Amino acid sequence: MKKLHLILICLLVSSLLKAVPLIELMRKVNLEVDFQDDIPASWKDIEVYPENFNAAIQIHLLHVEEVLRSRQYDYMNTEQKSHRLQLLDVLHAYALEEKFPQNVHYRFQTPVFIDDFGTHCAVGYLMKRSGSADLAWQISQVNNLAYVREITVPGVAEWAQQWGFTVNELAWIQPGYPPNTTLTALAGGIQGTVYSITEHDGYLMAAGYFDSAGTTPASNVAMYISGFAGWLWTEVGGGINGIVFKLINFEGDLIAAGEFTQAGSTPVNNIARYRNGTWEAMGTNVNGEVHDMLIFNNELYAFGLFQVGGTSGTSFNAAKWNGTSWVAAEFSPASGSLVLTAAADDQGIWIGGNFSSVSGVSCRNLAYWNGQTVEDRSTGIYGDIYDIEVVNNEVYSASSIRALGHTQGVMRYSNNEWSPITGVQEILQSDSLGSFKKLANYNNKLVAAGNLNVYANMLFGKGVAIWDTPDSYPEPLTVICDDLQEYVEEVYIGSSIYLGGSFNDNFNSELRGIAQLDGIVQDISKQNSPVKVFTAYPNPAEGSVTLSNYGNATYVEVLDLQGKLLMTHLIESGDVIKLPKTGNLILQTDTGSTFRILNK
Repeated sequence: MKKLHLILICLLVSSLLKAVPLIELMRKVNLEVDFQDDIPASWKDIEVYPENFNAAIQIHLLHVEEVLRSRQYDYMNTEQKSHRLQLLDVLHAYALEEKFPQNVHYRFQTPVFIDDFGTHCAVGYLMKRSGSADLAWQISQVNNLAYVREITVPGVAEWAQQWGFTVNELAWIQPGYPPNTTLTALAGGIQGTVYSITEHDGYLMAAGYFDSAGTTPASNVAMYISGFAGWLWTEVGGGINGIVFKLINFEGDLIAAGEFTQAGSTPVNNIARYRNGTWEAMGTNVNGEVHDMLIFNNELYAFGLFQVGGTSGTSFNAAKWNGTSWVAAEFSPASGSLVLTAAADDQGIWIGGNFSSVSGVSCRNLAYWNGQTVEDRSTGIYGDIYDIEVVNNEVYSASSIRALGHTQGVMRYSNNEWSPITGVQEILQSDSLGSFKKLANYNNKLVAAGNLNVYANMLFGKGVAIWDTPDSYPEPLTVICDDLQEYVEEVYIGSSIYLGGSFNDNFNSELRGIAQLDGIVQDISKQNSPVKVFTAYPNPAEGSVTLSNYGNATYVEVLDLQGKLLMTHLIESGDVIKLPKTGNLILQTDTGSTFRILNK
């Protein structure tokens, strides 16, 4: 009977929690698993059901322990072997207790050696229990957020050897901890998909495809307000009877666009205006779906899959509001084309989607109207374009990571062509099916979102990434979209940072379609090392790098991510290093500072 009860409990848990392949969970906690050559083949087939990330860390530690126990080291002496078994028992008990550090300062998954509450990470706890608490404390003071291989405090390798471990094994034991308060659910969230978020008259507005918000019936558009019992969702003007792709503020009113025929009690044609608490028709001649809108030179434009009739004839998929009706825009994508996105710079309008020509100019899914004529600026584009954003006068596009055999993802327009920005190729290697759906400008930094895995060594995120510069590697912002069918469709940066989409949870913590991101990522590289100025450029490199700000260092070691020493360069022989292999490398000076670099 007890066995039957256990089976029923397991079935119940399995039905409530999402199945995660064990190997994928191990990667989420620590990507070091990919560098182990004795991983059981069964890990690809085993499914686990972690109820939260602490449970995921526990699973990680117990399976690392299992593999470490199976390893044989003939070169170890009796004392080392005894110490090793002793600490593996400690690791087992530590995992079962499930009391792990909290990441309360960063919006992405990162190592935390000892947290603000004195809780030790797994490696720190092993040091503490072995009688080396002082070493763990020193590491927390100098390298609290560092990977094991980046720790500059002396004595780690010696401690590992004494207690029967290798530095590589410690690096695998060490988990990365997710942010403690990354995302805030908003009063039960949205029961559907959110495609657009904005603020209007001081209220947060969300629109998409849904029939309720929180506990309130709301048809495809909802308002987040402060009530007597706290924040709550309310319907807006009786709602809209179809999908809403875009909300935009224009002339003091809220404009909704999508594919619908009624707003409140008013018949409309895919675009409606919310004024004084009531929906109004805004023109009646846009006879198809509207996917995006923008304001350029104080004029409102609409884009999608429609036609607009007028005295000058019919135009397609791009229209302009003249104050009383919609008229043809200055450019016209071919009939049957789909314009998904548009963005404006100082001179003109970029449009993207799925089309082959604009105003008779051949192009592939992307074009530019310069204020006078249409230009083909689609060189390097292969797949559909979901979004376009201008950051620091540079133009970026979002698309599937792989399209027609080419790497795309987040692309930058430079020298008259598009090419993937730094880090997209690495994202492709870990997530070939992912897509970027939305771009945003945060303090002149590029934010990109969709459904994708973002790895930065042990920093792991999913769904949202940020680039400090186009040539820097992306840092993950959070962990969202646990399911392949879930996407972040919207990033709105206003009084706060809000994400919208089809997601339902954050590692089984309920969010439902919309969430608030409290703050933004800090530059972790400025937190980890006691010598913060050491750099090498260019990064990414192409065969060699020039050292900079290395202080009193006399040599630099080049290591791979497994900690293997590849070469030693004496600085007195020159500041330029010819790198020994491609891929991600670690540069480490004899004075203790480290720098990560990619050699293409």
